[in-house]
Amino acid sequence: MISPLAYVDSAAKIGKNVTIQPFAFIEGNVEIGDDCIIMSGAKILHGTRMGKREQGASQCRSGCRTARLPLYGREQHADYR
Repeated sequence: MISPLAYVDSAAKIGKNVTIQPFAFIEGNVEIGDDCIIMSGAKILHGTRMGKREQGASQCRSGCRTARLPLYGREQHADYR
């Protein structure tokens, strides 16, 4: 579901079952994989590639990507630039 209050550039490639919350900003030349969640206020900038089931956190800025970090036997996520 893409919120009508989110901005998604027409050149962005959005996968299946992606949730884009209100006030998220998605630039062109972006690929978002299936089952991703882009949280309110996230900015996914030009050139960003996101795989399946990743999240763009509300404080995510400037071409961020999500890294998978093993911690205590379970997968954790961290945003990096």
